[in-house]
Amino acid sequence: MTRYRILWLAAIEWDAPWQGQQTLASRLADDGHLVTFVETFGVRAAGRRDWGRLASRLRNRLRGGLKGFRKLTDNLSLFSPVIAPFPGRPWVDRVNQRLLMRAFRRLSGDSPLMVWTFLPTPIVVGLVKELRPARLIYSCIDSMITNPAGVAPGIVTSEDWLARHADHVFATSRELYVERKAKNQHMTYLPEGADIAPFMEPRSEPAQLMTLAHPRICFFGTLDGRLDQELLVRVAAAHPNASIILIGPVRCDVTRLRRLPNVHFLGFRSHEVLPAFLSHMDLFVIPYLINEYTIHIHPVKTYEALATGKPLVATDLPELRPYAGPVVVARDANEFLAGIGAGLAETDSGLIEARKEIAGRNTWDARYRTIKEQLPDLA
Repeated sequence: MTRYRILWLAAIEWDAPWQGQQTLASRLADDGHLVTFVETFGVRAAGRRDWGRLASRLRNRLRGGLKGFRKLTDNLSLFSPVIAPFPGRPWVDRVNQRLLMRAFRRLSGDSPLMVWTFLPTPIVVGLVKELRPARLIYSCIDSMITNPAGVAPGIVTSEDWLARHADHVFATSRELYVERKAKNQHMTYLPEGADIAPFMEPRSEPAQLMTLAHPRICFFGTLDGRLDQELLVRVAAAHPNASIILIGPVRCDVTRLRRLPNVHFLGFRSHEVLPAFLSHMDLFVIPYLINEYTIHIHPVKTYEALATGKPLVATDLPELRPYAGPVVVARDANEFLAGIGAGLAETDSGLIEARKEIAGRNTWDARYRTIKEQLPDLA
């Protein structure tokens, strides 16, 4: 095994809802690689909805001292860059690249450098060209170029450059894989996974749930522009005696939902406490809009929900279609509402086991084995 210094250019903050980017960085560190998790420096100009994220970044930066690096474990460090939040403007990218390079030079060592990026931005391409890593890995996790929230200028060209020049590309959805396969022969379909064991165990009911009536219909994850809020309004109206429970940070205008008496916002819950909340739900929903952006996503919450054995109703995301049956994959609002009704009345224990079996095939243990098969120098 080659012991790498890995510069991990994440698309999220370390304290964001736990997902593959934190999981894989931690596992590589546990395997002896020296990993520096770099919190996202963005794919678009920051707006008001980003203030909370930027405040979190500043707190992490202050905790890391003036240099911005904070040791999380023996082999895992966190770097919280404080740079101009307007990516894509050439002069801003040049300034930011100089600031980042000044910080990254402190990571010098004898081990070969690997850059593993989840960001496909022009500044990443500039950093790669200057750093000249021994290995370049690109994890294509979303169709960022179609993000309805907007992207920085130049991202189409930089994403194409990374897809063509990376030593290996991992794509989290079949759509992403098919669209980029012609650009790089070293490419693997690697959907998101989950650490499912905590979600399979019974947990004590959190105090915040005790006053909320059953049935409990739950969405957990970031509340942002992907959500079909009109569909959630219809769910709340169709089940006035149910508690519609939304767990996660709010990053869009949810004024209409907040006015509904049976819709409850519980805010962000850490990965450590989330299993206890999910253990006491009756049904889960993934009510995403279907558009050019969402057809490329593979929601990791799928496997955490399925690990509980509880019913799951989702809109028609291509990545979920193979699980139709144990999962209700609804083609329209009427099917979505019917799926909720059927799920709340469900008596088939075979469906519970089928859901848990799907979750068991899609763990991060399985995903990490695939990574080591495709990148044998990491094993």
